[in-house]
Amino acid sequence: MNWGYKILLTVIIFILVMVFFVYVSMQQKNELIENNYYEKELAYQSKIDASARLADIMKGNTIATKTQDTLHIIIPMELMDQFSDGKLEFINSQQSSLDRSLVLLPNEQGIFNYPVQDFKQGNYQMRIQWKSKGQNYYREENVTLP
Repeated sequence: MNWGYKILLTVIIFILVMVFFVYVSMQQKNELIENNYYEKELAYQSKIDASARLADIMKGNTIATKTQDTLHIIIPMELMDQFSDGKLEFINSQQSSLDRSLVLLPNEQGIFNYPVQDFKQGNYQMRIQWKSKGQNYYREENVTLP
């Protein structure tokens, strides 16, 4: 085989590999975590303040623990006075169809239990927010469910 055919064969293989990579990249789903991310980004400073306020109270402790079949969310007792507007979100970065949004209603001891067997296996970003005594509180934690 002379060098002209070798060059032609190399160019054809290169083009086929590039076409394959283009095809594979077009099959990928690249979903945004938030659909209206720009509006939420503008209001993000209030979440930073709410998160810092909660971090001062929690002192590094986690707000959520998971057992075999239940996720336990524990709100500090000093924040249970005038508790309102509790919201709990589970965001799956791989598939937006697995996202969940719940109303957070803890009991008198500040504990909210949620069964995890309805979740598909995966990593979720858990977002917790509520109001207490006119102040907002916010926390994001990564959890693996179920």
